[in-house]
Amino acid sequence: MKRLPRKVWGYLLLCLAVVAVLGWASLPPKPPYSDEAVDFKAELLRAISESEQIEVVEHSWPFDFEHAEGEFMENPPNTEYRRVSLDANQRQELLHVFDTMADAPKNSFSVCPFDPHHRLDLQTRSGKRIAILVCFSCGDTEWYSAPADAPGEFHEVKKFRIPPEAFQGVLKRYIKELGFEATRDWHQLAKSGAGQIVTPVPSYRPILVRSLPEAPP
Repeated sequence: MKRLPRKVWGYLLLCLAVVAVLGWASLPPKPPYSDEAVDFKAELLRAISESEQIEVVEHSWPFDFEHAEGEFMENPPNTEYRRVSLDANQRQELLHVFDTMADAPKNSFSVCPFDPHHRLDLQTRSGKRIAILVCFSCGDTEWYSAPADAPGEFHEVKKFRIPPEAFQGVLKRYIKELGFEATRDWHQLAKSGAGQIVTPVPSYRPILVRSLPEAPP
C-alpha cells in the first residue's frame, strides 16, 4: 500500500484541526454560574452524607420586628417557631431528592433584602456545623459553616452563593411534607410572641438592625 506524501498528511491534519475548532465554536455557550451551581450541589450531597444530625428550622429574622413608625428594633429576639430533627430515613430521603435535582444554575436574582425564615442545620460526624439559610420570598440562599473547635463562629462560604435553580423548589416540597410552610405573616408572628427565644444569637444573624432615619422637624 502506497504511503501518502508528507505534504498530504499535513493538509489532512490542518483540515481536522479546522473542523475541531469550528465544532468547538458552534457549541452553545456555558450558562453563567454553572460551575458554582454544580459545586453547591456536590457539597450539599457530601454534607448530608457526612452528617449525623440534620434539622429543619423555621425562625424569625430581625426585619420582622418593625415598629409602627417604620423603625426596626435593635437586638431583636432570635425566635424559633419550629425545629424538626430528621431521622435516618428522612436524611436518606433528603439525600435522594437533592441527588436527583437538576444542577442548572440559578438564573434570577432579587434586589430585595435577604430575609430568611427557614434553615437547614447540619452537623457532620467530624463536628463541623453547617447552616443553610433560605429566603423563599426573594429566592436567595446563603451557606455558612463553623469548625468543630468553634461551633458558634459561623462564616459565610461565598463560593456556595449560587445554588441550582431547582434547589428552593425541591426544598420547599420536602419541608411541606414535614408540616412547614414556605410563606407566613412573619411580622404578625413576631408580634404574637409565639415560638421560643434561643440564645446565644448565631453569628450569621444580624444583632443590630439600623433604624430608619428620623423625619426632619
